[in-house]
This record gives sequence, structure tokens and C-alpha cells, in this order.
Amino acid sequence: MDDGSRGRRPASGATAHERALRLLTRRPLSEAELRLALARAGHGPPEIEAETARLREAGYLDDRRLAEQVLRAHARRGHGPRRAREELERRGVTPETIRAAGAELQQEPGLDRAADLRARLQDWLAAERRPLDDRGLRRVYNRLLRAGFEELDVNAALEPFFLSEREVEPDAAGGDVPPAPRRRRTTGYDDDLT
Repeated sequence: MDDGSRGRRPASGATAHERALRLLTRRPLSEAELRLALARAGHGPPEIEAETARLREAGYLDDRRLAEQVLRAHARRGHGPRRAREELERRGVTPETIRAAGAELQQEPGLDRAADLRARLQDWLAAERRPLDDRGLRRVYNRLLRAGFEELDVNAALEPFFLSEREVEPDAAGGDVPPAPRRRRTTGYDDDLT
């Protein structure tokens, strides 16, 4: 026993090392998740610090590798980067680690988020069973956001499908017809009570 705390067993009977290895064999954990699990099991801070340092040095605990795995898994499922980032943040991975892992994955062939977004957009546009109006575009827009794509990227991808206020369509007689006025989005608070 190096520091006197490693051999101490909490009420459950397992050492911090035994418990940590058992947890890590179930699924990859972030350092924050492992610390929390060991603390909940009754291990003290010196014991937790010693064990996380030991596992980090041995290569069993690596937040950067975990971030890369989660980002890849979400990309394979067609999810956007925001969804993976939110999961990693919930799991206690630092934003710097997430950014570094994301930047490294951008260099890998086959992981093109813009292409993923375009492919998902084409699939969902094809799945719309009726002509694509503003309501249909909003449905597709919301689905892309729920899939975890960034709002700016979704807006840019859908921009060609929206008519700008200045665009006009030629009518059959050759004249210009202004676009139909867009309905204003209303909420219950916008109603005129007069």
C-alpha cells in the first residue's frame, strides 16, 4: 500500500482499483464519471486521485480518446456535432478536449459533416410527401436541429429553398409576380385583445 489509502475498503468491500476496473470494463468512462462513481462508492479523495492518476498513466482513462469515440459514433449515426458535444459535456469532458478531438477528426477522410448534413437534408426533403412549403421547411429544419446539426449550418443548407423578400417569379404573361406574403409567426401573447 503506497499511501495507506489504496488498501482501504469501503462498506462495499472493493478497493478503488478493483471498482474502477470493473466500471471501465462495462463502458468507457470520462475521468469525471469515474471520480463520481468512486466517490459514491465511499472512496476518499486521496484514494480517488491516486487511482485516476494510475489509470490515466496506464492508458485506461483518456478523455480525449473517449471524445473521439463519441464524436465518431454520433457521426456514423448521422447526428450533428452539437449532439455529441452535449453528451460529452454531460459526461464531464472539458470543452478544450472536445474541441481538440473534433479538430483531429475533421482531418479524417469520410467524416465530412457538411456532406452528412446535405445527405440528411436530401433524405428528409425526399420523404416529404407534399409540396415543400414554409411549414414543410420548418419541419425539416427542426428535424436537423434535433439531429444535432448547428443552427448556422442548417440555415445555410436550407437557404436555397427559401424565397427572399426581393425575389420575384415571372408569371405566365411574362410579368413579375411578387412572392406571396409570408405569414407572421404568432403566439398566444401576440393576439390582439381589443
